[in-house]
Amino acid sequence: VIIPMSQHIGAPCSPLVKAGDAVKLGQKIGDGEGRCSPVHSSVSGTVTAIEERAVPSGGKVPCIIIKNDHKDTRSEMKGVADYMSLDAKTVAALVRECGVVGMGGAAYPTDSKIGSTAGKTKDVLINACECEPYITSDDTLMCTCAGDVIGGARLLAKALGAEKSIIAVEDNKPEAIEALRAKAEGQEDIEIRALPTRYPQGAKKQLILAVTGKEVAPGARTGALFNVTTVYSICRAVYEGLPITEKVVTVTGEGANEPKNVIVRVGTPIEQVLDFAGGVKEETCKVVCGGPMMGVAQGNLAVPVVKGTNALLCLT
Repeated sequence: VIIPMSQHIGAPCSPLVKAGDAVKLGQKIGDGEGRCSPVHSSVSGTVTAIEERAVPSGGKVPCIIIKNDHKDTRSEMKGVADYMSLDAKTVAALVRECGVVGMGGAAYPTDSKIGSTAGKTKDVLINACECEPYITSDDTLMCTCAGDVIGGARLLAKALGAEKSIIAVEDNKPEAIEALRAKAEGQEDIEIRALPTRYPQGAKKQLILAVTGKEVAPGARTGALFNVTTVYSICRAVYEGLPITEKVVTVTGEGANEPKNVIVRVGTPIEQVLDFAGGVKEETCKVVCGGPMMGVAQGNLAVPVVKGTNALLCLT
């Protein structure tokens, strides 16, 4: 696997390991000062090199290269069972240690957002719209892990001092809405809000207007708004101590032989993900990391899946 030292907005990480070191699955291998989010090994094995490699956003960044021993020997991970008793400062520290960032694409360190919005919001808005064409990774996560999504949403409302969390979902995801409502039944601090399916419903200012009826002034901050996969990751980080080592990725498009959603280890070259999904058709002319509107076309399929990767779109 290829683990980039910069998978977030802010200061890049510095390696905490060197070539020849043995590492465990979930071990922190990079960290830094200031607005920085740690990175963790997604496999157990041996560090073979630390060198610049290409990444999906373009250009090259320092990366830790790890040879997988296929044993998945885990680093010790500890969560907090009674996580609803934690304050914002403690939640932010746990979230930071697990390397949680905005998983909707922005990759802003989540601990910074928790710290800046604690005590300043009536409601927490959770973006589960996933309005870009083709992408269904958030939808898949909500259908299969609704309990962790609800747990993360309730945790955020409690830690931030809000009355409730509002999970906004486009109405073209009926299975996800049903799964979330089933897990949220009887919880007064959760609301599942179904919104019309339209682009760009998931854009921050448009989503706030759709849910609250209020416009965000030009230049104003959007406050307590979190992506649904980020909320899921917060629950896993706090309750189970699990860092970001894997991601649900949609492999899709007319050029994909077997479109599907797959759980991918961070650092996996995207060409291996495409091969796992049956490869691409001969007439495929472009592979995009992300969706057709906001994604980045790739000139090198050896780049790794990173925390913010939500789709591999194969276009003919």
